[in-house]
Amino acid sequence: DDRGGSGGGGGGGGGGHPPKDYYFDVDARTDAVHGTVPFYSPRTPGNVVFRLYFEDDPSSTLATGPCVRVVPGDADVEPVLRFVLGNFRARKASGMSSMSSLAHTLELFTPAPPDRRPRGGSFDRGSQYAGPGRAAWGCLCEARKVMETAAQNYVKKREEIREKAEAERLKGELPDLGSLTVDGDGGGGTGADGTAAGGDEKEGEGPDAPGGI
Repeated sequence: DDRGGSGGGGGGGGGGHPPKDYYFDVDARTDAVHGTVPFYSPRTPGNVVFRLYFEDDPSSTLATGPCVRVVPGDADVEPVLRFVLGNFRARKASGMSSMSSLAHTLELFTPAPPDRRPRGGSFDRGSQYAGPGRAAWGCLCEARKVMETAAQNYVKKREEIREKAEAERLKGELPDLGSLTVDGDGGGGTGADGTAAGGDEKEGEGPDAPGGI
């Protein structure tokens, strides 16, 4: 993921939003701009590239920094996993980014060598990773839900596409009903036996016909 600062200076960190205005020094001789910008770094492991852009035009990249490889240590793995678990449960997105963060965390984490054994006892490595293990298990359960939801959405979308394709096929095979014309003088057209469709009264039988009552 790329993270960048808004178009102004200021130091990163602290957790809050930076001040509104920042100032730069423009060196016309070297065509360079000097200053500081706020930045936000991701809380999950992986490859990070910091990107510089103006706040009012974030799609245009002004500069990028070197690729930084973030690897979690023993003290970081549990907070990182719990952060990823919180993203899973927030349901703010599809969950695919959280799955990527989980994969990077499990891939890059390497347990440190055990500390020196305490006197008169043995080193219980299992208890050291009990918290991270519970957080990782929670992430795996949430990842399974994401995959199940994705599979259901795939089946639903596939059926919608199939039904749409079938409707287009039938539309191409059936005649164009809009091109059919109706003959007659407005009395309802012609029936299947060639007789005019219209009123039910016959000539000479109505109350206003000759000889009527």
